[in-house]
Amino acid sequence: MAANAREQGIQYPIARDGKQTSAKAWQVHYYPTYAVVDRKGIVRAIGLQPGHVETVVKQLLAEPAS
Repeated sequence: MAANAREQGIQYPIARDGKQTSAKAWQVHYYPTYAVVDRKGIVRAIGLQPGHVETVVKQLLAEPAS
């Protein structure tokens, strides 16, 4: 996974669910599937195309940290 991330130029934190606990809970059917979690721990976006992850993260970072 780390090698693939380097090849794709991914510079943000990544994780893999080896036991697929999250994949089953979130009904992930394809890889990669991107999930963006906000400051409160709420999943705000899932299934994004790689090019849209940064846009979503920037939008969430622009929200007030309350």
